[in-house]
Amino acid sequence: MGRSKSFEPNKKLFRAMELFWYKGYENTSMSDLKKHLGLSTQSIYDTFGGKENLYLQTLELFYGNSVEGLKLTLRSKEDASLPEIKLHFLLAYRMQIGDKTKASCYIANTSLELGLLNKEAQIQSIKFFSMLKDAFKFALSNAIAKNEIPDDRDPEQLAWYLTNSISGLGVLNRAGADVGNILNIINTTLTTLDPQHSNFDKKTIKKAEETERLINNMMKEIFE
Repeated sequence: MGRSKSFEPNKKLFRAMELFWYKGYENTSMSDLKKHLGLSTQSIYDTFGGKENLYLQTLELFYGNSVEGLKLTLRSKEDASLPEIKLHFLLAYRMQIGDKTKASCYIANTSLELGLLNKEAQIQSIKFFSMLKDAFKFALSNAIAKNEIPDDRDPEQLAWYLTNSISGLGVLNRAGADVGNILNIINTTLTTLDPQHSNFDKKTIKKAEETERLINNMMKEIFE
């Protein structure tokens, strides 16, 4: 029998994702990983199969976490609609602006760096964006059914539009764009759904704050 591991692989996977998120794939060396994870090169290979396999596993981890995260916003209830779309945008803004080590979506970073170079990374990226699009479409379809959005709007096209918009915001943030301008872009995007929208109301802000605290507490538990 092999020796049991003296560490929890899933926690190390989160730590690896944290490092890749900040530095990118190419700029993260094996020495960086050894230091950040507190593991030897041999342990990394034995557990994760090397740097590339480790990275691909972090993409799977991010995907799974994102599916769960959508249960707090776009998939939070069976009739999730326009309020949940607004919540999702505000939450993404707050979490990316608040942590410069995660200044843009992890998958967006992957797409920009490796999308044309690594087939598996490309597959993971498409899988993520399609999942996010489907979540937006779910909420948009409900919004149309509730007459929150005109019924002549195509939820599929709108869903891809929102997916592109929210992904682009992270790229702007990572490039150092003014946070006020990013918020203005979000508000402008949302006026395409709700012409009366000018800024986030107190209810949405409060819900975003509560959800952000919940997510942060969940992450703290993982790293403890």
